[in-house]
Amino acid sequence: MVDVIDASRSLRVLHLAFSVGWKSGGVGPATLGLVRGQRELGVDSEIWCMDIDDGSLEAAASYALQDAIRIWPISPPAVLGFSLKLHRELMSLSKPMFDIIHHHGIWLAYAHTTASFAKKFGRPTIVAPEGSLYPYALKMSEQKKRLAFCLYERRNLERAKCMYALSEAEAETFRMYGLGNEIATVGNGVSMDWLESTGDGLAFRRQFDLDQGKPIILFLGRLHPQKGLDLLIQATFDMKDSAIEHLVVIAGDGKSKYVKSLRDLVRELGLQKTVRFVGPLYGGNKRNAFAAASVFVLPSWGDALSIAVLESLAAGVPVIATKGCPWRELVTFGCGWWIEGNRQALLDSLNEALRMNPEDLRCMGSNGKELIRGKYTWPLIAQQSAVLYRYLVNGSVKPGFVAK
Repeated sequence: MVDVIDASRSLRVLHLAFSVGWKSGGVGPATLGLVRGQRELGVDSEIWCMDIDDGSLEAAASYALQDAIRIWPISPPAVLGFSLKLHRELMSLSKPMFDIIHHHGIWLAYAHTTASFAKKFGRPTIVAPEGSLYPYALKMSEQKKRLAFCLYERRNLERAKCMYALSEAEAETFRMYGLGNEIATVGNGVSMDWLESTGDGLAFRRQFDLDQGKPIILFLGRLHPQKGLDLLIQATFDMKDSAIEHLVVIAGDGKSKYVKSLRDLVRELGLQKTVRFVGPLYGGNKRNAFAAASVFVLPSWGDALSIAVLESLAAGVPVIATKGCPWRELVTFGCGWWIEGNRQALLDSLNEALRMNPEDLRCMGSNGKELIRGKYTWPLIAQQSAVLYRYLVNGSVKPGFVAK
């Protein structure tokens, strides 16, 4: 029999993730931003993740969450993504330590822990695939994912009280995959600090020895085939005879073999003076990069709701995103371009952005900031998530953003 939870007290929420450090891509900032927002609302949230030496504790400290995170030793083989100590700690008590688990990411074996929690204690779990059920993502390491589904992920998904989508487009991928769970479409956010901050674009140019007079096309994120960076480099080659000189700055890191292939492509196309790789950027350096940029580009083949796009719009920088990303609002709010995922469409939008009057670009940037302020800040997202938790735990009124 499941014990009744006092509706007047703060819920205890466990956010379970493999990592929130620099190897985690967008999952880390999204989890940390959400938990910070929830704790500011009075929700008793904490994060458990695994020790993979990627700076999860340091990342949490940068969000003032060093007291809200526990790092657990990962069990061999590390590639499975499972911690036996974490699992035993969570499952050892006669009563659950938490009222609900918010599970971030899929295909790793810590899914077994979440599924076991749901079965033993009868408490609700939420699973947030973070883009992992998009068709392009499913095709990568397809056989391994099928094995993971059979071993543990099927039970985790079936026992989840609710799936957590970052956009309506991602919610549709859940249905395409055959999931019948309730789906909450909530989104990601940015902090009010980021929205209200300004960066130093000149400092960024000086730091990386970038020509002061050339407009910057910026990509920032994980360097991964899904992000379509080869398309960006090819479109840049097509622009080589453009009357407007420019720079393409690629900020981020990824697997060495793939990063080398991108650098080789730049060299083969003779773009070394136009395309610059600056490595991963954090904190003030990242904010300075957006301050220096004229436009941000995400030519992805499939993205749930990119934190980098949110950060760009919040920084007042217009965005070019492909239709593999759920960003129709770039058009409806007049803050960017939402284009087909092909070389010609990207070339046309880049040329249009570079030829725009600077005042018109600033107007688009202002539109983007207003979009973020009204819909995509962590205080707003955290409030929605708290409403969702109360609904799942205590059976309160079903929120309008939850669909069967």
